[in-house]
Amino acid sequence: GYGAGLPIVTTSTFVFILAVFMFFGRRSKLPSSTSFNLIVEWSNEKCKLANVIEEVGKMSKQLELVKYSSTKTIHSVYLRIGADDVSEIENIENNLRDFGNDLTVVFSESRPML
Repeated sequence: GYGAGLPIVTTSTFVFILAVFMFFGRRSKLPSSTSFNLIVEWSNEKCKLANVIEEVGKMSKQLELVKYSSTKTIHSVYLRIGADDVSEIENIENNLRDFGNDLTVVFSESRPML
């Protein structure tokens, strides 16, 4: 292109290809439902992973286990959950607090990969 003395043709073609990639390669920015990342950590041996998943599953319309880690003293689970309303987060947190005061609950918005 440029070496052959055709800078206008080469630049126009490059811009056109770039525009096509940007137009067709774009994904939806907003998911159809609100999804959140939920991280729960606890050290109480009476609280089990199945109990946490069951309690969260009762209150969320979608539940996906992303990661679980456990040491002798601390257990941690990372879940992706779906909720219709942000107010449901407070209900989930309150119900999880029934497992004990040593429970740490962290919510964050789950954003789709662009």
